[in-house]
Amino acid sequence: MNSNASERDEKKDHDRNGVDHPSANHASNQAPAKRRLESTEVAVPTSSPKKKRMKQKSASINILQTTQPLPLKEVREFILACLQPSAQHPGWAHFTNRAKIKHVALLYVHGLTESMLQDPPYINEIFKEKYNTHVAGNKKSVLRDPFFDLIQCPMTKSAKRRQMAALKAKTLSPKDLILDHSQLIAYSYPIHSYHQADSELPEGWMETPIDKSKMVEDPTRIISLDCEMCVTTKGRSLTRVALVDRDGKLLLDELVKPDVPIIDYVTQYSGITEEMLKDVTTTHEEVQHMVMKLLDENTMLLGHSLDNDLQALRIRHPFIIDTAVTFPHPSGPPLKASLKWLTNKWLSKDIQSASSGHHPVEDAQACLDLVEKKLRQGPSFGIFQSDMDSILDHLSDASQPKTGAILCSKNTMTSKNQSHANQDDSYFITADDDELAHQVCAKIKQKDLIVARFRSLEETLFQQPPKHEMEMAIQRFHDYVQKIYDEAPTGTVVVVANGGGNRRKYNRQVQGVL
Repeated sequence: MNSNASERDEKKDHDRNGVDHPSANHASNQAPAKRRLESTEVAVPTSSPKKKRMKQKSASINILQTTQPLPLKEVREFILACLQPSAQHPGWAHFTNRAKIKHVALLYVHGLTESMLQDPPYINEIFKEKYNTHVAGNKKSVLRDPFFDLIQCPMTKSAKRRQMAALKAKTLSPKDLILDHSQLIAYSYPIHSYHQADSELPEGWMETPIDKSKMVEDPTRIISLDCEMCVTTKGRSLTRVALVDRDGKLLLDELVKPDVPIIDYVTQYSGITEEMLKDVTTTHEEVQHMVMKLLDENTMLLGHSLDNDLQALRIRHPFIIDTAVTFPHPSGPPLKASLKWLTNKWLSKDIQSASSGHHPVEDAQACLDLVEKKLRQGPSFGIFQSDMDSILDHLSDASQPKTGAILCSKNTMTSKNQSHANQDDSYFITADDDELAHQVCAKIKQKDLIVARFRSLEETLFQQPPKHEMEMAIQRFHDYVQKIYDEAPTGTVVVVANGGGNRRKYNRQVQGVL
């Protein structure tokens, strides 16, 4: 991963400072050596009334060139230092009039390499100096997504105290595990009209009718759901649905016949075979009605990464418990532990061990067993104590609080074109990169920090397309950077980062060796 710094004429209305981090070509565990060679000073001008112009000075950042790759945590420290005058800054960045820096835009695209920035030359014209970074790893382990090293930072003392207080709570009820509106958005759940009154129900979808007058204060009814899918000529389609209640009673186990030809039964995962579906006549709509009859305003729907199941069912329900969220990954969100791993870790049981594929009833029961044990043992059960916090929480918890937002475009290969935002507008999912660039331009004027993850170049790269398609994807990303750079307000630091080169290719190679 490289990083650049740019300098533009201070007389222009929209001068910005940019630090670019385009490509990481290897993983390393080396500790950075002393890296000072020479320095580049970058101005971050600010506008002021004419009569005071001579007295006010612009911000500038003196960035030292390096001989060793920078750890990603230092890039994160640089971002925080831009917005917090009292914060510790990395040794390669020295600030003058730091308080004049008003905004930071971090633009992240996985897989970007330095060679992609050569033609067209726009980004190179902005960012003159380049800096390599490295991500932690070794020859026997896969690399986690470096994006999370940029958006997570060590907890403050006050945040740790809040975490400890929450974990010491003596009692836990099922409703405490229900995902709130912002979590539903963050994890790409279909949003029920209970949470968003103006949410239109797409064609072919159903949602649970909610009678608020019948809602109880402390609901206890939990139904666990698991679905299996196959690949059809129109993508993934539902082929089996299972629901189990808290007493272990099987409420539904139904095979479903897709209305389009199946091209891959994915038997090793789904457990579905051609023979199983041979005489099945149950349609998607019929199984939707079967599920809806079991749900009401006092039912909590439980599952593992249940967003995928609800998308497959095309059903919306407002009260969701997700074991992938309730039992976090050891490395923290948004990574998710598998249900098989959670069951082995916290219940000392093995599931999904059959070579014939998963069984939805077994998976649904495993989710119930996990949740029941957590309800008995309390909030700390199933939680790895983490010293890391969201960069947004870190900024809001500072002595001089700052605002921020994390924006991501959807993975267009698996997601529908819908946009979502949580209630305080700190997390926003856009339908595509075009909308993402537009949102960055709008929100950078409202927030102190904007973190934006672009997806289209990443997806194109990993599909290994023809050369002309790759060139078009690179050009689009150049256009996004130019748009954001040109429209960002005065006093904005722009950072472009990629994190780790082609991480998927590296991980495939590692997994092939292990």
